[in-house]
Amino acid sequence: IPSGIVLPFFLFLLPVADALRLILQRIFSGRSPFRPDTGHIHHLLVQVGWTPIRIVLFLTGVQLLFTLTGYLLRNWDPTIVLPVALLSVMLFLALLSKFSRTQKAV
Repeated sequence: IPSGIVLPFFLFLLPVADALRLILQRIFSGRSPFRPDTGHIHHLLVQVGWTPIRIVLFLTGVQLLFTLTGYLLRNWDPTIVLPVALLSVMLFLALLSKFSRTQKAV
């Protein structure tokens, strides 16, 4: 894998991981992966009471952090960086999703 793929991968990491998380979640729950719902991370944050501006600022900050990380790791071995990055963002999304469910229950 060429090292030039690392930064573009990080640029699209958050939205792609969010979509991938939802597709897998829908498939494992027996629903069509193409059926729309309110499972995207921004919907979950709205449901716990975050304002649209807070959501935009938060997700932009997270994406900037991922992009900076990608820039700093651009010369590392992609076969190590890419899987670790994908697992990290999936963990982040899972924790954020769990947080939103616990906030709704309160």
